[in-house]
Amino acid sequence: MKKLLIKLLLYLLRTDEPPRGSLSRENYIVAMSKLYQNPAFNQYLDDREDYLIKKTMNLFLKNELTDAKGPAGQLLEVRSLRNRTKACYDYKRKVADDVKKKNITT
Repeated sequence: MKKLLIKLLLYLLRTDEPPRGSLSRENYIVAMSKLYQNPAFNQYLDDREDYLIKKTMNLFLKNELTDAKGPAGQLLEVRSLRNRTKACYDYKRKVADDVKKKNITT
């Protein structure tokens, strides 16, 4: 019964639509740098990290933590997202500084 339901769900989720295009590199950098500058986004990442750490520690203290891969993987994803947005912000700022220097020297 379980396999039948899974097959049915996969059949219903299958679409004949072509895959959507992804962002260009420039648009990706702009979007990620704007996210980094957004205080609500940074607060969300902080709250998510705190929640994952507290949840994992509570499970550990209760000796109910059977596998730390899940929470650790989620924590790494949150930190990776933060690092990617910061890298895009730094790159965008560096490019803007280079353009300013070029305009000053010419």
